[in-house]
This record gives sequence, C-alpha cells and structure tokens, in this order.
Amino acid sequence: MTNATGGLGIACAALPAGSLTGKIALLSRGTCSFSTKIRTAQAAGALAVLVVNNAVGDPITMAQDGTPNQPAIPTYMLSQSDGSGLAGDDGATTTISGSLGYFQTANADFMADLAARDPFP
Repeated sequence: MTNATGGLGIACAALPAGSLTGKIALLSRGTCSFSTKIRTAQAAGALAVLVVNNAVGDPITMAQDGTPNQPAIPTYMLSQSDGSGLAGDDGATTTISGSLGYFQTANADFMADLAARDPFP
C-alpha cells in the first residue's frame, strides 16, 4: 500500500502515470469528489483506493458525482483512526482482509439530524 503523495494525498489532480501501479492508494477525504479521487488513482494504476474520513467518527457512505466514466476499482472508506494507523506505514507491505462483515459502533443508536422525530399522524 502506498500514500498517493507521501502522507495522505488528496488525488484531486493527475498523478504521474504508473505511480500507483499494483498498489492500493490511501487518500484523504475532501477538496474534490470521491469520483475524482478514485478516477485519478485508477489512472495512476492503483488496484484499489482507501479513503480516510476527514472527520472524527465512523466512516461514511461514498457516492458517485454523476460525471461520465465513473471509476471501476474497489474503494472503501476508513475512519480517521484506522487511516492514521495505515498512513504511518507509508510504503510498507500491509495485509488487508477482503472478507465481508457487519460491524456496529457506538454511533449505531443515533438518529440523523435530518430524520423526522415524530411519526406522522
């Protein structure tokens, strides 16, 4: 695994061709759309992308930005704490499990601020 630009990259602008060939890019959330970041890493040869949340708390759901030619490589969101641990291993070989699983965090019992608080009559 490698960081796109040493430390957590943002990948909002083109990266050198082949600079991520055969690697997993570790990118920070923010500045540009998820689609832009992932497309940039894919064009540089990345096998997959890990996006580190720029806010404390659980990872969020990522969405496409509606532009043509959406990227097609696997991409996952990480919490800041998980991303910090991986960023400290810049350039080191790291094993990441590919198994699917459900997890529950301390934030599982919160109501979104946009949710209705009372049932409709």
